[in-house]
Formats: sequence, structure tokens, C-alpha cells
Amino acid sequence: MKLSSNMTLYAITPHDSNHIFKDVWITLEGGVHMIQYRDKTSSPNQFFNRALQLSHLCKKKKIPLILNDYVHFVHKTGASGAHIGQNDLSIKEARRILGPEKILGVTAKTVAQAKRAESLGADYLGCGSIFPSITKKEAQPMSIQTLCSITQAVSIPVFAIGGIQLNNISVFEHTGIRGAAVCEAIFKNGNIHQNTKHFQILLQNLRP
Repeated sequence: MKLSSNMTLYAITPHDSNHIFKDVWITLEGGVHMIQYRDKTSSPNQFFNRALQLSHLCKKKKIPLILNDYVHFVHKTGASGAHIGQNDLSIKEARRILGPEKILGVTAKTVAQAKRAESLGADYLGCGSIFPSITKKEAQPMSIQTLCSITQAVSIPVFAIGGIQLNNISVFEHTGIRGAAVCEAIFKNGNIHQNTKHFQILLQNLRP
């Protein structure tokens, strides 16, 4: 499974969700286009078991499930792919493990990183942090100018990430991004279903 051109809304699970399966199902019902399971606090065994259940839910809606970091779990859980950072497993090794059919996402903060990721087999890029992020407080900020330079330098989809809210998403107009990766503003800000719908509409309106 690869990314289709209508995939704009990418939801990332919060690490402290007490109702992760319910919350993910609500955003799936709301029309999210892709889900990333990100969990830095659980054990590998816990991560694996939750990924199995999340994969089952996502398959019901035919929505890709991406595992953050745990590349080796993708085939075993039936997930659609993995996302890795610059300091994680090498892009080349991740692609080797995943094979050609699974989705590989890579974090890129510079044009050089973006070009390299594309050349080594990344299917999409996650670029940020555009705004201060509650989820990833250590993330270094990225300017809109750098984001535009990256989208112009590569042909694979680019998803903006970092502190994105309904009231600031308009800054991405004319940046060339495919969509946005959102965590807190979907899962931690009131009505999950309504948030998902609103983001979906706003992102579609940003498309050229």
C-alpha cells in the first residue's frame, strides 16, 4: 500500500492516551486519511500488542497504520508501514526490512535530509516543528521558508508537523505540502470526531 493523492490528514496518537482504541476508532469514523501509532513510554511487548489491535481497526476502514520507529513490527502486525527519524534506524536498512510495498516515512528538517530520504526510498516526509509542540517539546523549530524549500526540492509528499491547530493551519497555503500530521489538536482538544472533520475540510481547501 502506498499513499494516494487524496491523503491529507495524518493523525498521530498521543503517548498518554488511556482510550487509544476508542479514540483512534473515532478519528477513523471522522475521516482521517492515515494514522501513526507513536508510543515512547510502553514496552516493546505492549507496543506490539497495541499495534496489532490498531492494525485491525485501521484495516476495517482501509486506512494505513504507520508505526513510529518499530520497523521490525510492521510485517508481524500487519501495519502499512513505519516512520523513522534522522537518529533512528538507517533509511536504507528500514527500506530493506519493509520491502518495496510498505510505506516508509522519514523526518526531514533540511533540504539535504529531504533529498537523501527520497533517494533512499522514503515514500513521504514529515517536516517540522512548524509551531511549538506539546507532544514533542524537544523538537527544533522549522520556518515556513525551509518547509517551502523542501517541498520544492522533492517529488514525494511532505506532511507538515508540530503544534498544528485549526486556527493556524492557513499558514500552509501555497507551501506545497500534501497535508498535516496532527496529534493534540485532534485527540486532546474536545470532540475528536468533530476535530477530524474540521481538519479534513481545511486541508482539502488548501489543495491547489
